Amino acid sequence: MKKVGIIFANDLNPTAMKFIKDDLDSVFADYVEFILYYYDHFDENTVLDNDAYLMASEVPFQLLKSYVSDYTSIFELERSLPKNALEKILTIPEGTDVLVVNDGYESSKEVISAYSRLGVGHVNMVPYDFELRDTDLYDGFTVAITPGEPELVPSHITNIIDIGYRKIGFNTMYLLMKLLDLDFNIINRNLFRHIQTIEEPNTAFHDNYVFSFLKSELLNKIADMDNKAILLIDRYFRPIFANKWARNLFNVSTDRDIHIQDYIPQDFLNEHETHSSIITLNGTDYYYNRFTFSLMDETIGYFIRFQERSVLDAVSSKNQEKGYVARHQFHDIIYRSDIMDDLIQRAGRIATSDFTVLLIGESGTGKELIAQSIHNASFRNNAPFVAINCAALPETLLESELFGYDAGAFTGARSKGKNGLFEQANHGTIFLDEIGDISPKLQAQLLRVIQEKQIMHIGGDRLIDIDVRLITATNKNLEQAVREGTFRQDLYFRLNVLTFRIPPLRRRKEDILLLMEHFLGSEYRSISEKDRRILMDYDWPGNIREIENVSVYFHAFNCLPEYLTQNSFVRSDLKKPVTRSSSQLELTLLKLISVNTSSCHGIGRSAMLRLLRDNDVRISDNKLRKLLSDLESRGYLHINKGRGGTMITDKGLETLKAEAQKFHP
Repeated sequence: MKKVGIIFANDLNPTAMKFIKDDLDSVFADYVEFILYYYDHFDENTVLDNDAYLMASEVPFQLLKSYVSDYTSIFELERSLPKNALEKILTIPEGTDVLVVNDGYESSKEVISAYSRLGVGHVNMVPYDFELRDTDLYDGFTVAITPGEPELVPSHITNIIDIGYRKIGFNTMYLLMKLLDLDFNIINRNLFRHIQTIEEPNTAFHDNYVFSFLKSELLNKIADMDNKAILLIDRYFRPIFANKWARNLFNVSTDRDIHIQDYIPQDFLNEHETHSSIITLNGTDYYYNRFTFSLMDETIGYFIRFQERSVLDAVSSKNQEKGYVARHQFHDIIYRSDIMDDLIQRAGRIATSDFTVLLIGESGTGKELIAQSIHNASFRNNAPFVAINCAALPETLLESELFGYDAGAFTGARSKGKNGLFEQANHGTIFLDEIGDISPKLQAQLLRVIQEKQIMHIGGDRLIDIDVRLITATNKNLEQAVREGTFRQDLYFRLNVLTFRIPPLRRRKEDILLLMEHFLGSEYRSISEKDRRILMDYDWPGNIREIENVSVYFHAFNCLPEYLTQNSFVRSDLKKPVTRSSSQLELTLLKLISVNTSSCHGIGRSAMLRLLRDNDVRISDNKLRKLLSDLESRGYLHINKGRGGTMITDKGLETLKAEAQKFHP
């Protein structure tokens, strides 16, 4: 049991002292023993040894240092008026002279000060001084206020308002609870009851305490529902909150007993962000994730999560099998430009939120790389990351992929039905690329999903709750699409919450050679100064995907593509008037696909049609489909299934090379 000393100036008012002790017992009974001390009884042999001390206002604070070893454990015994005291004073007529009588002049002034802070100003309060009781100074008073000391009021005053003894102030109770580490439900309940019995000027303190307690209880409930050990620490690594799994992990009963530096290496603690690092605690391997909490640009604390490696690996294995993983993190992004540094810093700050993210940028700028990095820097990083290119699938197929279907929903449906991607991304992130290409019908369905956090299978009759973070991307101008009526305004405002514009490579020239060096490795040294200038002068309409293509070409032929060295850039060629002969159309299409083909990803038909249209080449989707099929059968292209898109083959590249040599022998 904790011990707390209450230090009074003397023992002249035992009734009031007992009231104070009983008031403290009403909150801390069974956990704290309160011991009364009287300063005028102290001598040179007095030594006090308690966990804390409450000092009455009449006691000389500085002189207590001689008797108490820990000076920081002394608190002033603040007093507050009882709840019904204010009502009694407000009944006194305005302008009345009122004598305030307590067991001392200073304590009488404290009562007056308390009423003044509560806004009482309609009467004139005067403190009673016992040394002047034999004078005629108080003869004119007919009303007196006293906090439980009516016998001290001058005998000629008959209208005595006894407001009762002052109770212990909330601040004293709260600080004592925190110092003694008694912040648990029983004490908080007692303190909550105590608040209802006192009258204090600043009720915001009471409200903040109650609101903080409610938030803490909510955090406890939510945090304990998960089987992960989570810990909240301040910037100095002191524990603020630990759920029951964390307390069990560190084998402690209270949050305060966790000394994180004893378990986590200092270099881990000093890193700005640490994700999925492995540490061993009590002989078991855990994945250690730490996220920074910031107030603007000032670090104020950290959130740490421990997940047992064996359990998480089993879950990750299932996501790996389905391909629902984000492989990239912010540190994987190759850049040195300030514009990219600013973007990544901002994206990192919002990663731990659950707000919808919209990524806007040209094709090949790395929108999915940013999306994966945001997911991996979030609290959802061990849950699925599901990505789909909305432009790569026809509307009916995209709808069934996103929302799933019940058995018998349509011809060809699985006999047991199928869960949609929103369900499969539950508790994780879903990335919808080319969001600007979805149909009005799907726009309406997606709007409902965002608003209600629910989906319904095709052919189904029940709503399914989902918990996903939504990241979308587009290379379209959605604002213009809204003005033209092809994109819903309400959906646009739902998506346009946290928007990031990914800069094209022509706006981050500092990164061109760095990216080329990344893709080529040691071969980068063989690029001449002349070729480097060519690379820097080029506008890179295909962005990073195009620079990767160029690096593949350089790796194969040890030179840059002719369209770079001879300045016959694809973008310029495409803008020339095109005769609609099949051979020229095939060459135009091969050039376009070449620019948009990476080592593992091609371009979809919708994107091809859009780029061809932008360059005054207009053909139907059906004609494009037949043209692509013919080119694939002749070995110039390879059409991947799903999101892979169409990629140019070595034979296709050789054809382009031969065509370029006709004009630049």
